[in-house]
Amino acid sequence: FETARRRMSILREDGVLYVKGAPETVLPLCREAPAWVETQQLEMAGRGLRVLAVASGEGPEECDLELLGLLGLADAPRPEAMAAVEAARAAGIRVV
Repeated sequence: FETARRRMSILREDGVLYVKGAPETVLPLCREAPAWVETQQLEMAGRGLRVLAVASGEGPEECDLELLGLLGLADAPRPEAMAAVEAARAAGIRVV
């Protein structure tokens, strides 16, 4: 994974390329995105999920990919985050 590109790619020995990453960086590389993608992405993000797009193609070039789907990952807060939130509330900060 490369932070600057916000995606990663893997090229298998048989020439199949798999790409995963932030939808805004993967979707432009795809042939076409189904109509449901944007709606589903917003719905998943609205539930607090980290959304990844997954696509595949042939050869080493990240172009003309086929979108395989979206993944929604629950990224649970770290245990120390609860103490920080409580401290912020105690200081009068409204936590959203």
